[in-house]
Amino acid sequence: MQRILAAIGQFIRSSLVVIGLVGLLSLSSLIISQASYAGNTNVPNFRADQLNPSTAEKQSVETREQAYNNATRVAKDPDALEQEYERNLESYEEQQPNSGIIEGAKQLMEKVTGND
Repeated sequence: MQRILAAIGQFIRSSLVVIGLVGLLSLSSLIISQASYAGNTNVPNFRADQLNPSTAEKQSVETREQAYNNATRVAKDPDALEQEYERNLESYEEQQPNSGIIEGAKQLMEKVTGND
């Protein structure tokens, strides 16, 4: 009978030790996660951003809306689509003059043949 009571007592003590260790582990992980959130000032406050959009965001939205309206207008008219393509191609060529493998090969051929 004493052995049974001793075994039950040992089981209860070991159960309490395990429960205590699990509790400490949970508490420490909770403290660590809260500390990491408290020290991070780069986490945006999404609710505040939604309530008070900045003027830059408003302008960005207006610019996107204008671009969308322009694109839908151009897409409806085939002639306007061709003109828009030509305008975009010209602006690209202004930004990227003589870029590409073919232009480089032409320049190299001119240099090699002496037609420089």
